[in-house]
Amino acid sequence: MPNQITAPEIDNWLFQCGADRNPGHQPLPLTPESLAVLTEIGNTLETVIPTKSDAFDRRWEWVSTAPCGTEQAYVDARKDSFCGDYTEQDARENFRWEYPRPVKTYRMTYIRTAVRGEPYDALFMNSDFVAETHNPQTEAYRRADMRPLLSLVLAGAKEAAGRAMAGTYQTWIDAAVPKEERYGLISRHTLRNLVPALRQRFYEGTSDGDVREFLSLKDRILAGDPMAPYLPSMTQRQYLHAAALCLQASGCGPRDRYAHAAAERDGLRLTDDMVLYLSHADGRDDGLCRLPENDPDAFRDFCGRKGKYRNSFGGHPWEIRTSMSIEHSMHLYPARKDGSGWCFAVSGKAYTSSAEAMQYVLALRRAGLPVILMDAETIVPRFTEEDDAAVCPETDTLWYGVPERVRPYANDGITLADDIIEESGKKEEIMAKVRWLPEPALIPAEGTHA
Repeated sequence: MPNQITAPEIDNWLFQCGADRNPGHQPLPLTPESLAVLTEIGNTLETVIPTKSDAFDRRWEWVSTAPCGTEQAYVDARKDSFCGDYTEQDARENFRWEYPRPVKTYRMTYIRTAVRGEPYDALFMNSDFVAETHNPQTEAYRRADMRPLLSLVLAGAKEAAGRAMAGTYQTWIDAAVPKEERYGLISRHTLRNLVPALRQRFYEGTSDGDVREFLSLKDRILAGDPMAPYLPSMTQRQYLHAAALCLQASGCGPRDRYAHAAAERDGLRLTDDMVLYLSHADGRDDGLCRLPENDPDAFRDFCGRKGKYRNSFGGHPWEIRTSMSIEHSMHLYPARKDGSGWCFAVSGKAYTSSAEAMQYVLALRRAGLPVILMDAETIVPRFTEEDDAAVCPETDTLWYGVPERVRPYANDGITLADDIIEESGKKEEIMAKVRWLPEPALIPAEGTHA
């Protein structure tokens, strides 16, 4: 991008327009002048072939860079904010941490589609939802004048399109974008050998015996074998007992104040298994804890979203260990196979949940209960170390998994700015082992070549 605005100024704009800080979790509506600039970005991109195009939308992806400016300029821009909790030294350390190189890379995504028959455009920068042409949910809110940021993006889009037509876009990326801000793949086994702390963290809270037993069963787990006879029926009591076995296996004990508060509120008759479930579950159980303990018909109806005990309060009865994010919560589902019976299905696709999923599977199998592991083809290779991990740009947040860009190749990953990587001192060795992925190509549309 042209150099009128530095990366810290761009990031301040992104912070101000961040969707998670605005009403309805959407970008603020734009002034007419800003809307015209946003639309012009899309019109500029029409000169190159969309990176992705299907029946729903067209999507362009391109890369721009911006200078980071000087540390002193960063400090001067924040001096009015200095106080006991935020000092000049804090500002200097923040600059060095956020802007370790002279230039920062921004990945742009522009979507052009139709919503309810109306044209709709949207802009994302480094996964931040920056702007959209219209949204009924936010029309009543104040309109934002984002011309400084959008004009910069427009200039960057014109530069990218110009390089595409001149045939120099990919060459420019190779020279301008450092490897720390690219996507790549690395063998999980190689990565963990270079940084053994990654392996130690993955297996934390497990035993070597558990891992050996799990690996001895991997072929059956991958085949979807429940490893015990299906149950002819299932009841609330059986389900809560299975949930308790899983929670105990992962070290979760009872937290009576949660369980007794729920019991007092809802008039429940507590059992030990229900106490453990209520201690760690999401809480929005849709009436699961009100079911008769030993009534298979009532449980079957409940699973079918019907019956007099079923209510619609959240829809999370099977989330037995909740988290700040559904991505990292643990679920135990009752699964019914026609002609065979019932079994339990364990979730755990998130990297941070895989070891816990292993503990759940082993606990149920040891109790003689049928169990399958959902997403086994993703989870098992994390134990065998026969898959790849993604290496993502330092600006990416991987809390919700890896970006769509690398999802066809890897289901989890790292950034080279992760503390565990920095502390290992192996960053350069890791980079030498990475298979770097090419950036999405920008190809001139027919009739627009230079």
